[in-house]
Amino acid sequence: MRTSFRFLIFPILLSVTLLYSCSDDSFDDVLGCSKGTITLVNLSHNPYEIYIDGDFVTTLGGNKSMTRELSEGNHSFKAEQQSGYLLYPTIVNTSKFISCSEPAEWRFP
Repeated sequence: MRTSFRFLIFPILLSVTLLYSCSDDSFDDVLGCSKGTITLVNLSHNPYEIYIDGDFVTTLGGNKSMTRELSEGNHSFKAEQQSGYLLYPTIVNTSKFISCSEPAEWRFP
């Protein structure tokens, strides 16, 4: 009876100790990270509206840049010129894979 009690208590104590010793950061190390960054660089003097995955994010002024944290994976990006054009605005589309191991960059137009 005593031997079976020891075999039951030891795994329970070990499990409780391991459960409470883990922090959220250690899970990222084991499972891999889930977010990465991208820097958007406007090389024009004119402002551009920025869309990520079809959603409006911001208007990025001329010769400005911004950094965004996104979930890891493929994302679509669109930049649409807001002023400084004669007949029609410049619209630039791209798709980028965001990875937690390497920051991405998109320079437009």
